[in-house]
Amino acid sequence: MLQQAARNVALGAFNHLLVQAGWACQRLAPFSGRGLRLEPAGLPVLTVEIDPRGMLIPAAADCTVDVVVSLPAHLPLLALQGRDAILRQTRISGSADLAEMLGFVLRNLAWDAEEDLSRLCGDILAHRALMGVRRLTAWQREALRRAAENIGEYLTEESDTLIHQREMAPFAAEVDALDQALAATSRRLARLD
Repeated sequence: MLQQAARNVALGAFNHLLVQAGWACQRLAPFSGRGLRLEPAGLPVLTVEIDPRGMLIPAAADCTVDVVVSLPAHLPLLALQGRDAILRQTRISGSADLAEMLGFVLRNLAWDAEEDLSRLCGDILAHRALMGVRRLTAWQREALRRAAENIGEYLTEESDTLIHQREMAPFAAEVDALDQALAATSRRLARLD
């Protein structure tokens, strides 16, 4: 029961994105009746099919699966990095034409949150709220970047836990010179044999 409710919520959310985009439904509609199996690692498998409107519905019992979408186990962590990180780790296999179209839709489908929010509170408030969220997100990203730089600086400059790149460059050059000398010696030995 809980699994079915989760499936319905996921399908409802995805179909909302498809309808909101419009073009996505038009792209998927020619594949009506074809089946997709979503395999999120560690979660129940979800089998759906494309209806004539280009939306996803629960698959009929006799539906043939044409495409399998395998999602990575660390999906929540990838979600923090953005959609591109998720798509790089997602594997789509099966019917080439449907897999290619599904990949195209997934890469280009975007949620227009401002449109949805404007229905609840109006255009101006929705716009300002999302601008605030974007600023907060940018601030958090910048804060994480600065924290990483500070930790890196502490580990290389103050605690001597890591070697700084400027100290590593002469060592790397010496290793390269030694490698070249060893290769030359090996060539001379090969000639003597």
